[in-house]
Amino acid sequence: MAKVKLGIVAKGLILVAIPLIFEAAFFLTMYDLQRQAQEEAEKAERAREISTLVNNLIHELYAGLQTLHLNVGEFAPGNAHRERVLRAKNQLRRLLELTDSQDEVQRNRDKATLMTVSRALEDGNNLVLRAESAFKRGDEAEELRIRYQAMRFAERIITPELIALGKKHSAISATAPSIQAELRHLTRLELCLALAIITGGTIFLALYTTGKITRRLALLSENSSRIGAGKKLRAPLDGNDEIAELDAMLHKMSREIETLLRREKIIFENARDIICITDRNLDILRISPSVEIFTGKQSEELEGTNCLDLLSGTSTSTRTLNKLKANANSGIATSLEASLSNGKKVLNVLLTMNPTDRDGNLILVMQDITTFKTAERHKSEVVNMVSKDLREPLNQVSDIFEKLEEGKGGSFTQDGTKMLSLARQSTKQMAVLTSDLLELDKIETGQLRLNQTTAASRQLLEKALNLAESIAQTARGGLNPVKIETATAMVFCDQERVIQILMNLIGNALKFSPPGAEIVLSAQKHQQLEDMVVFSVRDHGPGIPEEQKEKIFQRFEQARESDKMIGTGLGLYICQAIVELHGGRIWVENNRDGGSTFYFTLPQERRQLGPAVTKR
Repeated sequence: MAKVKLGIVAKGLILVAIPLIFEAAFFLTMYDLQRQAQEEAEKAERAREISTLVNNLIHELYAGLQTLHLNVGEFAPGNAHRERVLRAKNQLRRLLELTDSQDEVQRNRDKATLMTVSRALEDGNNLVLRAESAFKRGDEAEELRIRYQAMRFAERIITPELIALGKKHSAISATAPSIQAELRHLTRLELCLALAIITGGTIFLALYTTGKITRRLALLSENSSRIGAGKKLRAPLDGNDEIAELDAMLHKMSREIETLLRREKIIFENARDIICITDRNLDILRISPSVEIFTGKQSEELEGTNCLDLLSGTSTSTRTLNKLKANANSGIATSLEASLSNGKKVLNVLLTMNPTDRDGNLILVMQDITTFKTAERHKSEVVNMVSKDLREPLNQVSDIFEKLEEGKGGSFTQDGTKMLSLARQSTKQMAVLTSDLLELDKIETGQLRLNQTTAASRQLLEKALNLAESIAQTARGGLNPVKIETATAMVFCDQERVIQILMNLIGNALKFSPPGAEIVLSAQKHQQLEDMVVFSVRDHGPGIPEEQKEKIFQRFEQARESDKMIGTGLGLYICQAIVELHGGRIWVENNRDGGSTFYFTLPQERRQLGPAVTKR
């Protein structure tokens, strides 16, 4: 048989229900005893009143009979008789009311007795009235007959049943005190029993609650504190209620924390980079053993010293040290380059500092970037070589191919001329790629700088338009007209860089537009941000697929595979970097009538440089 699982809530409801059930039973018992006592008191009071009324009624009836026994010369009932009869009737009526509250058998018996007396009372009253009339007439014969009838009338009106009725209720009234005393005794006994049960139940519930709930909750709280203190937990609690389940979760959490701590210890002790935990003053609380590889000092030797001592005495600038110290005091996350020395050589490190949420300490990670810096220096040398030693020969080769095409080197066959044209185009494409790579290097190394001045947007568009005339001739031999639609705003920008953006966008429009399709340029104030100007280049090409609208601004990304044959995939990436340096943004939208429009925003007036902040 499966064991019933009682949760903490169910147990609590049971503990509350037991006293409530007992209190309800105790209340009902006390209420019943109180009801019985009240009924006995009312019964005794009713019996006492009935006994008194019966005695009074008998007294009145005897007094009335005495009237009928008087001599003729003395007979004078008058008003006294009428008042006596009225009192007797009232007493009978009250007796009938009191007997109505008895059980049916007793009520019928007593009511029959009282009705017999009532009828006899009416007959006796008639005799008195007849005697009074005979007295007034002086009819002695009538008076004698009435007196004879009255002698036998006493047996009719004062019956044994009436006398027994009075005695019976007198006996009931006499026994009432003993019954009430017995009920009071039962009440006291009930109270004592309730007190004993309440006391015992309270002790039992207290022991049960302490043993099953309170003590277990205390152990649960202790285990929670032990987790926070990193101590071993007490043995798991037995049972299958919520407290046991929560304690099981605490033990599981403790095991997971221990696993994480072991993993952290392994990472900390075997990390190649220096991991350092410090306070806000940069005093070292704990440092990974890898510091010995960098500095030649043991981790235990460095604990308690200041982290700045590791960086002092090297090529790390005072400004860098001051910035690190200030940010540490403020708890600001920081990433900067510094230097470490192991006595033999100086190492370049990338220092990353982050505050912890729990205790407010700092975690510093020093990553050796010496190899990276060397590679970066070599890359710069290669870039410089490309810039100085490769671009110039490419231009010379392109010029030679162009002169050969013009026939200055002699005549060539038709196939030879085509091959020269193809070689010249490939050389120019290589020159463009070289130029784009140089721009890419400047962007990624942060060397791209702007020379901003105030300029008219129309002037910028016209310069770009004039430069674009040399490439407006398409490969099919047709012309693509380029026109300026709107240009009235002033912008604050690097004019050469903006013309570079426009030339790139116009070049793309000419590449992908069919012969004869118009290219439209415009520049106007932004509708939502008054301090921004929106430039646009609209073409009638194939448009940009929705899934490619964001990707085409990434490095080496193009809208279609076929586009890779006519471009490097760096132009739009460079355009985006230049626009964002101006504090603007660039995007593309497809036209309803075909083609696409490239937009970019530039500030109308001088503003702080930074990432894009404008909206469409």
